[in-house]
Amino acid sequence: MPSEEQEENKPPRDYLQISCFVVAALELIHSLIVAFNTIYELSLHQNTYNVIAYLGAVVYVLTVKALVVGLWKDIPKLFVFWLIFASLATVTSIILLIWNILSSKVFDTVHFIQWAIVYLGIFYECGCLFLVFRYYRKFCPYSLLEGCNYSCPEKGKEI
Repeated sequence: MPSEEQEENKPPRDYLQISCFVVAALELIHSLIVAFNTIYELSLHQNTYNVIAYLGAVVYVLTVKALVVGLWKDIPKLFVFWLIFASLATVTSIILLIWNILSSKVFDTVHFIQWAIVYLGIFYECGCLFLVFRYYRKFCPYSLLEGCNYSCPEKGKEI
């Protein structure tokens, strides 16, 4: 059993980091599901669209891997890489959702449920982006986005 001194000297839990690891795990599961679905579709129908979808799934898996490695090894450039990729993917999803709603000829329950699911996915992705961005800002306060410093100080080194 730890003594009182050891309890006092323990650093507090970083719930933001824990939530970022949960985000990374959920993103990894989602990217693998997308990859397996595109492999299945590619095995059924070999055309240009399925090949492009497969390549997109590979890129998606690699960017999630970059997020996991960035969180695990504390590499802020990999956070930025994932944030940029996920932001572009989210903006693309929003544009496609708006286009799908505006180009629909009918408004029925089936379309509404599809749009609601896509909207919830976009909302979830924005939440993930926010959590990882908050962790990045906490981890590296002088970020590229502020233009002050192009690298974070190493752990244990004073500036």
